[in-house]
Order: sequence, then C-alpha cells, then structure tokens
Amino acid sequence: MKFVIIFFLLTGASFAKERLGEGKKNTDAEIFTDFKAIKEVLENDQLSNNAQKIEKGRVTQRDKKLDKEIKTYSIPGDDQFWNFISELWVVKNVSKLKWNFEKPDYGLDEYFANFMQDLGYYEVKFKILLLDTSLVTHFSLPSNNREAFFLLSVPFIRVMDLTKLEISILLLEDYMRGKLDQFKNKVVHKDLKSLLGKNFYKKKLDMKIFNGVLDKYNKVVFESGFNFEEQFAVTKQMQGMLHGKLKHFQAYMKLLGKMSSLVKRNLLYKDYNKIYPSPDLQLSWLKPAKKVP
Repeated sequence: MKFVIIFFLLTGASFAKERLGEGKKNTDAEIFTDFKAIKEVLENDQLSNNAQKIEKGRVTQRDKKLDKEIKTYSIPGDDQFWNFISELWVVKNVSKLKWNFEKPDYGLDEYFANFMQDLGYYEVKFKILLLDTSLVTHFSLPSNNREAFFLLSVPFIRVMDLTKLEISILLLEDYMRGKLDQFKNKVVHKDLKSLLGKNFYKKKLDMKIFNGVLDKYNKVVFESGFNFEEQFAVTKQMQGMLHGKLKHFQAYMKLLGKMSSLVKRNLLYKDYNKIYPSPDLQLSWLKPAKKVP
C-alpha cells in the first residue's frame, strides 16, 4: 500500500512537470510539497520497520529468557542423572564419609589411568574421592556412561599396606560392579525412571522419589552391600579380565588374601563381609578345579 502511494506521488509529480506548458503551471512550492510528502511516507515507513524490528527483538529476548527458565526445571536424563545424584549423596554424607580433609598424594589417578588403558579401557573418565574413615572401605557409586566415581578409604589401604597395583585392582573390581549395574539396580525404581529426562516447569515435583533414592544409597553403602550371586559375577569378570596377565592375577589373589586376614583380625572391619561377602569364597572361586584322577 505504501509503495502504491509513493508510486502515485511520483507519477503525479512527473505528470505535473509535463503540463508546465499547458494551462496552469505548478509553482516551486507545489513541487516541494510533493517531494515533502514522499519523504514523510518514506520516513514513516522506516520508523515502522524500526518499531517492528525492536518489537521482534523484544519478543526474541523474552522467548530466550523463558526458554532458559524452563530448562532450569529439566531433570537430567539417565545418561546424566547418576553423577548428579551420587555427588549429592556424597555431599549430604560428608560427616560420615569424612572426605573433607587434606588428602595425601598417592599418584593414583595417573597410575590407575595407565592400568586401565593396559587392560583396553581407554577414555574412561573417573574420580577417586579419598575418605578419612573406616566406616566405608571402597565403593564405585553409580555414574554416567563411560565414567566412574570411586570412594576409597585411606585408613583401609594403609592398614593393609596396599600397593598401587593392588589399589588399582580393587578399583577395577568396583568398576566391574558398576558395569554390571549392581549398585544402580538396587536404587532405581519405576517412579524415578518415569521422571528422568522430563521437565517439571509449572508442575509439582515429588521430592519423595529422590529422597527415596538417597535412602537406598545409604542402605547399600552402610548396611546391605552386595549378595553372593553379585560377588560371584564380579569375581568371574575379574578372572576373565586378568586371566592373560599373570602379574595382575597374582596381585588380585594376594589382595583377596589380605582382605581375608583383615576381616578376621581387625574388629574395625568385622562387618566388611556384610558389604562384600567373603574374600575366602572369592579365593575358592578363583582357584583351578582339581582334576579327578
């Protein structure tokens, strides 16, 4: 419509020029008025375009702000949730785990990374949180895909005088439990699964579900641990992993021997078998079967 108005103004001006010699002549003031009208239309059109751009920018910013706010109500999916809930549990249990202390540098991170690569596990992200307690000896908490989150007691590794290789084998055993989802299967349930990856913007979130998961963490770590069937599955996994590496396999056998001696002689670790049933049984599972003559 604006283009049509401008077109008629321009053609009107041209027509006026053609008729300068015919009849009444246009004055300079009339021509100036024509161009002034054109200018006003163009200026109004520009102002209108600017106003539209400004309003569009405001709408875009408002939408971005709303989208950002909505995302803050998103629950991580299964591939990201477990690191979050495990770290939350660790923070809530700082008084029991006693991880907030000046930690010795054993050089475990580099050694364990090389150890895992030697076994064919590349690009595995892991964290080793050292604890100043005998209440929890070692654990691999549920974590995201291709990641591992280890808890390791400094008093525990000191009382057994573990080498870096033995510690790495202990962490590998915990890592294999994680690969088998033994811990995760004990704390996950259908209500939690239905929430993962969902958004609760303008909805009520049932915190009882998450608190229930944290309570199950407590039960697994401090009370129930793993059963004989789960321990057997892990032991056989370790046997397969270390079968072709005599040095590592011998270190695993020696580690289990140290654990067996510890739980029998040290009252601080008398409940170890409740969490990780019987190092003695593990040794028996690893020994080659006797041939019948």
